[in-house]
Amino acid sequence: MRVILYGLVCIGLLCVSSVTCREASVKECDSEFAKWMNHHNKTFDSSEIFNRYKIFCNNLDNVNEHNGRERKHFKKALNDFAAMTPAEYAGMLGFRPDPTEQSQKNTIQSLTDAEIQASIEWQGVTIDWVASGAVTPVKNQGSCGSCWSFSTTGAVEGAWKIKKGALVSLSEQQLLDCSKSGNYGCQGGSMTRAFAWIKSNGGITSEAIAPYVSSNGVNPHTTCANYSKVATISSYTSYAATETALLTALAKGPVSVAIQADQSCFQMYDGGILTEAECACGNSLNHGVLLVGAGTDAATGIDYWKIKNSWGTWWGEQGYIRIQRGGSKLSTGGQCGILLSTSQPIV
Repeated sequence: MRVILYGLVCIGLLCVSSVTCREASVKECDSEFAKWMNHHNKTFDSSEIFNRYKIFCNNLDNVNEHNGRERKHFKKALNDFAAMTPAEYAGMLGFRPDPTEQSQKNTIQSLTDAEIQASIEWQGVTIDWVASGAVTPVKNQGSCGSCWSFSTTGAVEGAWKIKKGALVSLSEQQLLDCSKSGNYGCQGGSMTRAFAWIKSNGGITSEAIAPYVSSNGVNPHTTCANYSKVATISSYTSYAATETALLTALAKGPVSVAIQADQSCFQMYDGGILTEAECACGNSLNHGVLLVGAGTDAATGIDYWKIKNSWGTWWGEQGYIRIQRGGSKLSTGGQCGILLSTSQPIV
């Protein structure tokens, strides 16, 4: 029924719309939208389906244009976000910088000769905490702007595994329910604030005890005091906005980082390396993720950071993304601002 409804709405309105499917044909938009709805189990009522169709077709143009380039280092795809409005997609990006930390402007530093040399010495390094067994399976935050909590738990999970030998999936829901000082649940938060809360609380519980429900304060536990503690941290630290500092931190374990992720290159990412030449992300940080590795792509020779996202395994490289390391943006925060807000728990 939903495909029939789609056809009735779109075929009648498409031909009079000059803004829909600027490049893709009517037939291609029709076919791809129908397949996308069925594959992603999407349903829309008659009041919104044409607007969703227009958004989808514009994204189809974007994907076709990018993937049709002769030289490209990453692919795009019509994923679960392909018919999202900008506001809906922005709702997934819940990082709120901690005002007690240094501002972005102050953390951007001029590179010294010694730091440049140190960066050169890191070239060719391979770090992969996924392969080392210090990273839990990719999770999915759903429509809640809770990326900050997933970045936090991922960093603590890694530090706990490296120090204690046990990989335990920790509870994002506890952070949503209980870490309230400067954090706002599904409306965003900061990893450093969450680390501070875990330290002051004396630990964090497991996902098995407090499973994720993708909303604020509806977990069956009546008070935060009811949560048992399965992992603790003694402290946490932030790092200078240099590549050398971040690589040094990463060598110790996974690192919580913030990036700018509000571009279509991130939204529709399907694999490869997000290079600065092909993705104009800046340093307006809005998404919390987990840095889990660094390496060099054998085919292209491009150095990259490996990042665990919290949107499920359907996105990107089974839930991961690689973004360019080094390049021309080192003095302005690195690709997508990855150097500007970095923090790591200490067990």
